[in-house]
Amino acid sequence: YTLEIAVALSHSQVKGISVVTLDGGLDIKQVLEIGKELRDFATGHGDYCVVDVQQVSSFDSAGVGLIVECHRVLRDNGGGIALVGDSSVQDHFRRMGFGNEMSCFSTVNQAVDSYTAETLDCDLESLPQDLFDTED
Repeated sequence: YTLEIAVALSHSQVKGISVVTLDGGLDIKQVLEIGKELRDFATGHGDYCVVDVQQVSSFDSAGVGLIVECHRVLRDNGGGIALVGDSSVQDHFRRMGFGNEMSCFSTVNQAVDSYTAETLDCDLESLPQDLFDTED
């Protein structure tokens, strides 16, 4: 008897940040099926991405590895992935040695807000300083 759990991937934009939502099981079989789509989406829509795993029923090392791989590609370009999930998700990543690899939040809005604040800080710092000089 084999129980197969499919995974669904959907994506959206929240405040200009890409959000990928996964639903179902994320094991080696599903990674082989959706890995390219997740990699392409996570790394092809800006430097920051939120991955919502609240509806993922199970992870194995391949599922964790896929998310970490996408995060590292974005991180190398100055961005990263923020995870959305409960404390069991954080614990799972920590047990596998990736506890400090990326931030984990309870809601999509918290994750998006963390990135919008970070990107706003970067954008202000990159502006020419003479824009802020005021002459009466």
